[in-house]
Amino acid sequence: MRALWLAALLWLAPSAWALDCPAEPAVPNPAKIAELQARASDHGMLWRITREGRSSYLYGTVHLGRLEWLLPGPAMLKAWAQTEVLALEIDTSDPGKIQAEMAPSASGPKLTPDQSRRLLAAAKEACLPDAVMQSLAAQPPLMQISMVAALSGRRDGLEMGYGQEWMLTGMAQNTQRPIVGLETVQEQMQAINSASGAEEQALINESLDEIGDEQSRRAMIKLTDAWAAGQLEVLADYESWCHCARTPAAREWLRRLNDGRNPALAERIAALHAKGKPVFVGVGALHMTGPKALPKLLADQGFKVERVY
Repeated sequence: MRALWLAALLWLAPSAWALDCPAEPAVPNPAKIAELQARASDHGMLWRITREGRSSYLYGTVHLGRLEWLLPGPAMLKAWAQTEVLALEIDTSDPGKIQAEMAPSASGPKLTPDQSRRLLAAAKEACLPDAVMQSLAAQPPLMQISMVAALSGRRDGLEMGYGQEWMLTGMAQNTQRPIVGLETVQEQMQAINSASGAEEQALINESLDEIGDEQSRRAMIKLTDAWAAGQLEVLADYESWCHCARTPAAREWLRRLNDGRNPALAERIAALHAKGKPVFVGVGALHMTGPKALPKLLADQGFKVERVY
């Protein structure tokens, strides 16, 4: 699901923010980039996956980031240099195409008036521009809530523009490297909207309760900091501390979003590797956890899987 938070950047236009709102992130100037390069270190989780006499790499990403995490560290750069194709959950190189593919169904679920009021209040608290909310209003309810929750991370210095997918996309475009999407936007949307009617209403209300909640805010910080430190064991225990899996319905929905998508992702990674060119694969780090973790599924596909620390 969180890969689709990236699409919210399509609607982030220059705007006037309230005085008590955090400043919009500035594009680093050359001096700042040089400073970041000098201090760049590795973040996240990286695996070497070897089969058929060649190695590809699997990288667990996070879709929110801090400026100091933006540039790749030595191990990641080494893996990048040994690969020729970039594979992401969805191809982020064409924002216009993503936006078009996110066109919602007219018959899809809608927020109730009370839910809309609560979401708008949360968006105002998160300092989101009206233009963002107007664009989000056409999206499925759980998508709207997920994006507002993600964008609220700005108050804690967490930016979607500093997420690893955008960094990888920029690296690939700068070197004219092919970019492949492992899923379509429609497939991710279907996973998000996989709940039944009654289940979805419960999930919507629970998710609205969580936006701006101090426990949820701390959980978002813990998630990103654990990712940055490469603490896979902390992420593996996500459901116990995220405050987002309080009911059986919520836990089952999370499993559909992560474990439920992993078998198809593993098959597509294996098929891409089999084409003959080594691949650098970037997929959300939570997909590296659980009984159907991608490293386990790729080992089942015949890959030798080695964690690169």
